[in-house]
Amino acid sequence: MAIINRDNFFSQLASGAKWNAGVSFLRTNPLPIDSNSVFSTLEAAQTYASTSAVAYPGQVIAVVDASGENSYFGIAQDGSLEAIGGEVSVDGKTIVLSSGGELSLKNFGEKYYRYQESSESGTGTFIQTDWNDPTHPASNLSGMEVKIVKIAEGNFELAFYQSNPTTVEGLQSEISTIQSRLTDTYTKTEVNNLVNSSISEWTALD
Repeated sequence: MAIINRDNFFSQLASGAKWNAGVSFLRTNPLPIDSNSVFSTLEAAQTYASTSAVAYPGQVIAVVDASGENSYFGIAQDGSLEAIGGEVSVDGKTIVLSSGGELSLKNFGEKYYRYQESSESGTGTFIQTDWNDPTHPASNLSGMEVKIVKIAEGNFELAFYQSNPTTVEGLQSEISTIQSRLTDTYTKTEVNNLVNSSISEWTALD
């Protein structure tokens, strides 16, 4: 296929002869209506797309190779093939793809770095821990921080860190956690009112 200008293509499509059929087509054998819609090899599909006079930009074709794998392509304006769907590429450092085809953040649900205080006040270190470690399960942590970890020179990946209470960010996380826990806590005035209300009810019963 020679390189076709998009505007020229649609001009030809609009002005070209058309066959108007007011009926549906019922194939009587397991063959495509367009013989140039499916190919046995990728090479054959590429040859058709780049050299055939009847190939057109936007045409969708399929390749069924010897292994039984099906691939689908759209023909670009320059006669090359553009894959449709297919395998998703991930970097494996920030985004990973599971065997079931699910995308997720790197290390999410697998490992995290918990903060362990040392014997010296105000100091500590981060220790890599399994996400579901029975002693330190990540599900019990609040304020998990996402950071980039240097694995080797020029090699980085995503990791989850327990908030460090010795930093401003960690302190803010600790405060937020405490505030959330105090949401359902009664104030002194509320407790006194409840006590006085109970005393009044017992007095009335007497």
